[in-house]
Amino acid sequence: YSTFLVLYPTGITSEVGLIYIALPFIK
Repeated sequence: YSTFLVLYPTGITSEVGLIYIALPFIK
Protein backbone atom coordinates (compact mmCIF):
# COMPACT_ATOMS: atom_id res chain seq x y z
CA TYR A 1 0.00 0.00 0.00
CA SER A 2 2.83 2.40 0.85
CA THR A 3 4.45 1.70 -2.51
CA PHE A 4 1.19 2.67 -4.23
CA LEU A 5 1.19 6.01 -2.40
CA VAL A 6 4.76 6.55 -3.58
CA LEU A 7 4.27 5.48 -7.19
CA TYR A 8 0.96 7.25 -7.76
CA PRO A 9 2.24 10.87 -7.45
CA THR A 10 5.36 10.08 -9.49
CA GLY A 11 3.16 8.59 -12.21
CA ILE A 12 1.05 11.74 -12.36
CA THR A 13 4.09 14.02 -12.46
CA SER A 14 5.70 11.93 -15.20
CA GLU A 15 2.51 12.02 -17.26
CA VAL A 16 2.19 15.79 -16.86
CA GLY A 17 5.87 16.12 -17.74
CA LEU A 18 5.45 14.06 -20.90
CA ILE A 19 2.43 16.12 -21.95
CA TYR A 20 4.34 19.34 -21.22
CA ILE A 21 7.25 18.11 -23.34
CA ALA A 22 5.01 16.84 -26.15
CA LEU A 23 2.89 20.00 -26.45
CA PRO A 24 5.35 21.94 -28.68
CA PHE A 25 5.67 18.94 -31.02
CA ILE A 26 1.89 18.56 -31.33
CA LYS A 27 1.51 22.23 -32.24
